[in-house]
Amino acid sequence: MFPHDTEHMFIAEDGAKIAYRAWWPAGVARRGLILLHRGHEHAGRLAGVARALDLAETVVFAWDARGHGQTGGADAVSVTALVRDLDQLVRVIGEEHGLGPERLAVMGQSLGAVVAAAWVHDHAPPIRALVLVTPAFGIRLWVPLARPALRLLRRVAPGARVRSVVRPAMLSRDPAEQARYAADPLITRDIGLGLLLDVADTSLRLIEDAGAIGVPTLVQTAGADWVVRDGPQRAFFERLGGHPKQLVRYAGARHGLFHDPARRPAIAQARHFLLEAFDRSAPSPPAAEENLGVYHALSRPLPLRSPRRLFFAGARLVLGTLGRLSEGITIGRRHGFDSGPSLDHVYRNTPAGRGPIGRWLDRRYLEQAGWRAIRTRKANLERAVGAAIEALEAEGRPVRLLDVACGGGRYVLDVLATLPAGRATAELRDRDPAALEAARALARVRGIDGVLVRQASAFDPVAFLTTWPRPTVAIVSGLWELFPDNPVVQRSLRLLHATLADGGYLIYTNQPWHPQLELIARVLVTAEGRPWRMRCRPQAEMDALAREAGFAKRRQWVDDAGIASVTLAQKAVPA
Repeated sequence: MFPHDTEHMFIAEDGAKIAYRAWWPAGVARRGLILLHRGHEHAGRLAGVARALDLAETVVFAWDARGHGQTGGADAVSVTALVRDLDQLVRVIGEEHGLGPERLAVMGQSLGAVVAAAWVHDHAPPIRALVLVTPAFGIRLWVPLARPALRLLRRVAPGARVRSVVRPAMLSRDPAEQARYAADPLITRDIGLGLLLDVADTSLRLIEDAGAIGVPTLVQTAGADWVVRDGPQRAFFERLGGHPKQLVRYAGARHGLFHDPARRPAIAQARHFLLEAFDRSAPSPPAAEENLGVYHALSRPLPLRSPRRLFFAGARLVLGTLGRLSEGITIGRRHGFDSGPSLDHVYRNTPAGRGPIGRWLDRRYLEQAGWRAIRTRKANLERAVGAAIEALEAEGRPVRLLDVACGGGRYVLDVLATLPAGRATAELRDRDPAALEAARALARVRGIDGVLVRQASAFDPVAFLTTWPRPTVAIVSGLWELFPDNPVVQRSLRLLHATLADGGYLIYTNQPWHPQLELIARVLVTAEGRPWRMRCRPQAEMDALAREAGFAKRRQWVDDAGIASVTLAQKAVPA
């Protein structure tokens, strides 16, 4: 089936060199399958799987993840780091082998299955199918209180490594396979503590938000799995949004399903599912606004005797009393927690307040998951702006930035401060005078010229009609998350499409998921004094809205918790 295989290497975003292999069909490769190995293993362990699948006209790719097999260096520090690597591999496959994501399927085992599911959830690639083999959504640690003990260890030794307790007999009932695993010099015997804990955290959010995954999905589980628990696997499957979806359990099989005696029926089932997915038309975009129920539930008052109602009332009381000692909470109460001044305080990330208690409270406030994600979003916005500038300059085109809801403008001004004078111009818009004054002050402090700061609504057609010359980069950050109805976002996208120069770039943010959505909605207020209710849109839904408006997705970045994404898209050039 595979007359030859080849070895390759790609460069990750941080410069790391990652090895991967390809098994080529005898004829033309019209589609591709990416295999992601189990933790501790490597691509070579999947050679037999690639051959046994026997997929005509299909090239099979498999990598050696960071720190595994032929890929040197340390292993990944988080699942998101592996997701970034996978996203880069998919781009390389498109550029070097001519197979875009719409012609690919992905199959991952154990940790590789968690990475595959996280990539599909966070990046919403238009792949044909997803196969998750014994996904590690609930790793068995076997030692009582192991997880809290490991979290404590991470505080004092963040770079620590954990020796694997997995033995060959836990992976397969086949003595020959057990011996091969034990003798394989490329098997790694430990795992980074940070990665181990992040697998657990990522699994929890994937299970909670599995409905956002709209790709046809097959989940295969082992009936005698001593490495991971099957309860989380079932919970994930029940919440899955993709159709068709299948859950197949192999009685008596061990965790290393494709190296267990159950491998023949398991591989045959995976092959059948993949062939059907490739023959079927591409999955449709997600139904618009199908998850609005959560948003509307946040607008309804809780029952009078509800413990949650009492908890949120207590939280509001604390913010209005002790919270006055914290600089960040004081700014949020005065200007709105979604305001430019509030975000500027979060970006600075310097605890301030009245006395040691106030500074301690402010540090706790700034360490909340949502604010950590916002700071990562700022860094990712700067990466996206930099990527757009680099692309425009490579094309010999001018760089004209337009931020339609800039807040304090810090991320744009931080990028401009690194550029030679005259290399780019920018127009920063917001409707909040305090935010605009902060942007002007920061531009003066940085000595940045060529910046126009203007009060305007991000939804005002007149403001867009008077934009000249036409911008080549438009930025929408933290805006659409505040509007639950897609028609509002669609109108905004149409205005941006009409305003941008042909071939220009759109940078937009999205919030696919948030662990504190209800706390924020019932405790914090916006700049208008209303409860801060946010709409979480699946990334696939947000990308579909942008695509319908005439933008093609080019790159995406997301924080480790999967809360805040940043996407770089491009307006098509008329033929």
